[in-house]
Amino acid sequence: MKSINTLARALKSTATLIDLVDTGNNPTAVIADLRERLQSLKEQLLDVREEMAALREEKLQLAERLAQATGKKLDPDRYRRVTLETGSVVYEEPGTNNQPNQKPVYFCARCFREGIESILQIHKEEFHRDIYQCDTCGSKALVPNDREMTVSTIPGRDSLDEF
Repeated sequence: MKSINTLARALKSTATLIDLVDTGNNPTAVIADLRERLQSLKEQLLDVREEMAALREEKLQLAERLAQATGKKLDPDRYRRVTLETGSVVYEEPGTNNQPNQKPVYFCARCFREGIESILQIHKEEFHRDIYQCDTCGSKALVPNDREMTVSTIPGRDSLDEF
C-alpha cells in the first residue's frame, strides 16, 4: 500500500510538471526533470508489481489452507442419532464418555445436517434438565439430568419470645 501511495504522489507531481511545460517555462530543464520522475515511476511500478505478486501468492496459500481446513468431511457413520427423554434430538459419538462421572458430548442436530460438527455447550442448569445451546446456529436441546431434590431444615428457635 505504501508503494501505491508513493506512485500516486509521483503521478500527481508529473502532471504538475506537464502543466509547467504548457505555461512556457524552460522546456529543457522541465523535460530532464520529467524524465527523472518517469524513471522513478517505472521503478516504483516494478516494486508495486512485485508486492502484488507476493500478495497473490500469499492469498493462494491461504485459500489452499482454508480449503483443507473446511474440506474435512463430517463422517456421519461415526455418530449416533439420539432422541432424549425430553424429545430433543442430538448426535453423540459412541465411546466418548468412558468415565463414570463424565457427561456425554452432544452434537447439534441442525448443524450435523449441514455437515458441521458443532458441540452443544451447557447454557443453563435446571433442577430436572439442562439446557444445551449450539454456539454455531443457536439451537437449544433439553437434556435430562439425574439431580435429586433434597430438602433440609435449619434448626431454629421455637418461640418468638426469645427475640
